[in-house]
Amino acid sequence: MKKKPSVLALEYIERKILTREWNPGDKISSEKILEKEIGVSRSSIRSAVEKLVGLNMLEKKPGDGTYVNKIDSESLLNTFLPLIAFSETSYYEILQCRMQLDILAIELFIENMLPKDLNELKSLHMKMLESVKDREKFIEFDMEFHKTIARGSGNKTLYLMSNILYSILKEFSREQYSEIPLEEKCAHHEKLYKAIETKNKKLAVSYEESSFLESMAVLK
Repeated sequence: MKKKPSVLALEYIERKILTREWNPGDKISSEKILEKEIGVSRSSIRSAVEKLVGLNMLEKKPGDGTYVNKIDSESLLNTFLPLIAFSETSYYEILQCRMQLDILAIELFIENMLPKDLNELKSLHMKMLESVKDREKFIEFDMEFHKTIARGSGNKTLYLMSNILYSILKEFSREQYSEIPLEEKCAHHEKLYKAIETKNKKLAVSYEESSFLESMAVLK
């Protein structure tokens, strides 16, 4: 299968970073130079750069340029994800992974949650209800709802991996929400919140799994 130009650009830039041809703090080549070196359009290069910025491998400095970030333990975990997310692996498969992470996060959240975590979930659900006419805001509150659960799980690795997958799936979410009425999404989150509030793991996991299966059905 022929790779997309944006994937070729992403892999080229990533290789420069991982082989230390570009070191942390270095300014990367301009779009004009990369266009000649890779043989793809500038729009493909910009797309690749944006994805690597989202994965914290690059940093944009307005009016200056784009720089290589320090590769710490979090960045090392990020390095293999572009190949998974933007190459051959389908969004369906990534969504399957996120489902399992979210289920684990819910189980751990119920075990470790603090009152402030539960209050934050309730507040985010209310904001979702208020945003059913604003798709962009709704998506942000939805993502934050699940990030709160991952953060409250008490497992830092799970939280990090969940955030990375949320970032990858963010664009897909916009397509997904055009297929599923936001009112239905609100109803799901309300049931999920109540199951978490009563510490009913089995019910909470069941609600989350059914929601993911519905979303994945859109991709088939």
